[in-house]
Amino acid sequence: MNVETAVFTTNDGVAITYDICGGMAGDNRPVVALHGWGTDARIFDRQCDTALSARKPWIVPDQRGHGRSATVQCGGRVARLSKDLEELLDRLGSPRVDLLGWSLGCTVIWSLIDLFGQDRIGKIVLVDEIPWVLGSTEMVGGAPGVIDVRPLVALHDRLAAPETRQARSREFIDGMLCSVTPEERAEILRRVEPAATYIGIKVLLDAIATDWTDLLSRIERPTLVVGGTASFFGTDFHHRMAGIIPDCRLEILEGGGHFLHFERPDWLNPILADFLDP
Repeated sequence: MNVETAVFTTNDGVAITYDICGGMAGDNRPVVALHGWGTDARIFDRQCDTALSARKPWIVPDQRGHGRSATVQCGGRVARLSKDLEELLDRLGSPRVDLLGWSLGCTVIWSLIDLFGQDRIGKIVLVDEIPWVLGSTEMVGGAPGVIDVRPLVALHDRLAAPETRQARSREFIDGMLCSVTPEERAEILRRVEPAATYIGIKVLLDAIATDWTDLLSRIERPTLVVGGTASFFGTDFHHRMAGIIPDCRLEILEGGGHFLHFERPDWLNPILADFLDP
C-alpha cells in the first residue's frame, strides 16, 4: 500500500495526523474516511490496502484525541470534530470529496453538513450509525415519545471513573466485535487507549445524545447506508433512514456486526467500488 502520512494544525492548535492512501494524482475525487470512537485510521486498512485506493485516493485522519493525533484537553464535541474535517478539506484543496463515515464518523459528517453545507461533498457513505441513539424508530418522523436517557447515564457512569476508564472502554469496544481473530481483537483493543480520556468520553456522549433526524431529509448528495443484522443498532433505523434520505441506497449484511467494514471487507468493498465510481 502506497501511504503518505501528513499532519496539520487546527485553528485551536491541535495536531491532526492523516494518511493519504494511493496518492493524490489524477482527477479522481478523493474519499475521506472517518473512523468511530476508540479506533483510528488503521481500522480502514482493509479498504485502503486494496483496489479501492488504486481507483481513487483515500484520505484517512486520526480524529482529535484518537490514534496519532494529539491528546486534547478541549473540543470534546462532535461540532469541533466537524470543524477539524472542514479544515482538512481546506488543506486537501479538492473541489469535492466523497465522505465515508463509520459509527461516530457518521455524526461528524452530519455535523459538517449542518454547519458548513454540502458544496464540497460528492457522495456519502454511512456505515452502521443511526441518527438518534436515544430515540426509537417510532419517533423518527412521528409523534414525540418519551426519551429514555438511562442508557446515556449508564454509559457515562461506566466510563467516567479515571481508575477504570481504560478497562471499561476496552470492554465497550470488545462487545461490538463479532468475527475477529484473537490477534485482531488484541490490536483493536490496544488502539482504544488514546480515546479513553475525559474529553474522549465527552465526544462519545455528545454523539449519543444528539438527534440528527431532521438533517437526513436535507442531504442532497447520493448516499449509501450500510448496516448489519448482528449490530446492536439493528436494522429498523437503517431502513427508516433510507426512506428519509432523498437519494439513498441501502445495503444490509445478514449477520454483519458494527465492525462490518473490518470484519467483512469481502462483502463491503465491491459495494463501495460500485457506489463510489464517478
